[in-house]
Amino acid sequence: MTDGLDYTEIGATGLEDNDVVQMMYGPGRFNVIQYVVDELPLVREPGITWNYSTAGFHLIGRALQTLWEQNEPELGDFHLALADGGERDWDGTLDDLAFNSAMG
Repeated sequence: MTDGLDYTEIGATGLEDNDVVQMMYGPGRFNVIQYVVDELPLVREPGITWNYSTAGFHLIGRALQTLWEQNEPELGDFHLALADGGERDWDGTLDDLAFNSAMG
């Protein structure tokens, strides 16, 4: 990810300085997105420096969920191309999409 967040996952020396542990199992466990917003400030311009960031994936997921929810009536049927090369039409919820695409 090149999100620019002050985030340490790979290279953390222990559980206390590992941001994914704090985000998922520590203080952020009840609201991961709010934890990212409150505790992981931008320290670099986004798009410049690569850093493995589970927090970035959470932010992207939430942004996509919000876009989907705001535009669902206009999207109609959604055509899903699966990782295994198969395809199928999908008209379920966002939760179904995440589950079904993960299940392949």
